[in-house]
Amino acid sequence: MIDFEHLVKDFDKKAQSMGVGELARQARVDRSAVWRLRNGDVKLLSSGVRRLCKAAGLNADHYTRSNPPVQNRKLMKALADTWDGTTAQANAICSVLRALQRVPRVIISPADNGLPRNSSVHKMKA
Repeated sequence: MIDFEHLVKDFDKKAQSMGVGELARQARVDRSAVWRLRNGDVKLLSSGVRRLCKAAGLNADHYTRSNPPVQNRKLMKALADTWDGTTAQANAICSVLRALQRVPRVIISPADNGLPRNSSVHKMKA
């Protein structure tokens, strides 16, 4: 599964600064391929799209997902444990998850107990 929404958004930012012609030249593709990617008119992470990503300084693998979210047991359990079944809370959970898209992605190891390396746990005083 490929996160084309973020790929297109990030690529478009890079394309604005580099220029269509320069990206096409570096990636050895036609200028129309640059425009198709900028406009989100892509369905596959083809070799041409990968070359365009590389030319723009993007890692194409960053936008791939090995499994759809519904196949992630841990994620689905957390959702089931959190959601009370109401539309209002579903909307609230969706808002929180979408807000996380704006948070920089960090690498979390199991030894970190699920916390990013720069996070710390603070105990609240009662």
